[in-house]
Amino acid sequence: MALRLGETGRTTAHLQIEIDDFYYVIEQMYGEKVSKLVCDSNKASVDFIENLSKKIPCDFERLDGYLIPGKEEHKTKVIDKELVAAGKAGMDVELIDSKDKLPHYPLVYPTPHWLKFKNQGMFHPLKYLCGMAQLMSEMPNVTIYTNTHVDDIVDDEKKGTYAGTRNHHRINCKKMVLVAFEVEKGVIERALYWDTHDIYNYHRLAVDDKSPNGKTELLIVGGKDHLTGDQMHKEDYEKLYAELETMARKMFPCGPVRYRW
Repeated sequence: MALRLGETGRTTAHLQIEIDDFYYVIEQMYGEKVSKLVCDSNKASVDFIENLSKKIPCDFERLDGYLIPGKEEHKTKVIDKELVAAGKAGMDVELIDSKDKLPHYPLVYPTPHWLKFKNQGMFHPLKYLCGMAQLMSEMPNVTIYTNTHVDDIVDDEKKGTYAGTRNHHRINCKKMVLVAFEVEKGVIERALYWDTHDIYNYHRLAVDDKSPNGKTELLIVGGKDHLTGDQMHKEDYEKLYAELETMARKMFPCGPVRYRW
């Protein structure tokens, strides 16, 4: 597969220092020291991308992130625990009342008590990928291999670290369903939004390159993840798209659907 034709360009490119598995779970399983190490690692990763974005125009942006309880019981089972654990790990986090932020939230979520994480990030994945490839191609002794799947990475004391590849290797992964809406610029806070459902929903804004007057942007709404091997037909996808669109229109002042994937 050639550069930029794979799944990277289809991601929403949330750069969350907060993690899907939650810091309170990491702390329970491995202790506070490991939880802090995970947080420090995520911070360093986002810092690295931010520094590199000075050389690569990739729409990198620092912004807040909001974790939303998908169910009422998640307020105590997830939100309250994560508030304490994420703070101990090193996150800049606070509990907020979101009633004034998105007035239609009761139509989608049962409680207004959200976690606000400061200093998260987002970027344009393809611009970053192509910029990285360009920088690397200018370095001595660097070759980029396309049409090559890596299925093994080995650390060998004698041979060093190397990647093993194999043709026709099967990779099981999750497939996302995403819808991009046209929205009026400035109406929705530029932030990352995601909830605590097992198959969680997530939202972010993106630059609308096709806006004729610069007064619109794109709201990307994702969720309904499923395994790529699932037997999905066109009508199944139409149902998932419809569910995402219904949820988004209840929560945000959405305009027409511009893209679906």
